[in-house]
Amino acid sequence: MARIATKVTATVDGEAASSTRPLDIMFVLGVTSTHPAGLQSPGFPELGASFDGMWAEADIPGRVPGYLGHTTPMAGNRPHTANILITLSYWRDLESLHAFAHSDVHRKGWDWWNRAGPRLPHLGLMHEVYATPKGGWESIYINFRPFALGGSKVFRGEGVEAAEVLVKAEGRGKDSMMGRMGRVGGE
Repeated sequence: MARIATKVTATVDGEAASSTRPLDIMFVLGVTSTHPAGLQSPGFPELGASFDGMWAEADIPGRVPGYLGHTTPMAGNRPHTANILITLSYWRDLESLHAFAHSDVHRKGWDWWNRAGPRLPHLGLMHEVYATPKGGWESIYINFRPFALGGSKVFRGEGVEAAEVLVKAEGRGKDSMMGRMGRVGGE
């Protein structure tokens, strides 16, 4: 994917974190291995395949309502974070994330973990959910590839191509952090 040469910001429904958007969700999902073989330890490839399948299903336009996108797995590179992979995903609302957590594709991975986890004490899972109120986030990408929220897409309906979330960070309300957050008078 090519990098973006201009200054852009991420939007959802054509708006940055403006006062008209009630809530946006970021979900952090992580895995770790304390085994000497690290990410090649017993069970880790299967766990990774489960995650890959889950995200592949979510990436099918319209398959998972409220899903906006996710990052590629990011690895820790310091001694205390080695063998940790995390993925950030973005959701329209908590109800969408909750529905996904109880969907068949997530349930399949969850069931695998419940069966295999007790035999794989070197593997660990974590998640964090952040619900940001309106005006609670903003973004800027300069000379950067579409990534994180900026790499997300918004599904507009059956037969309609998913929309990119990046727009030029120019003009009223997009030329400052406070403006992109929908804060009045912020420069």
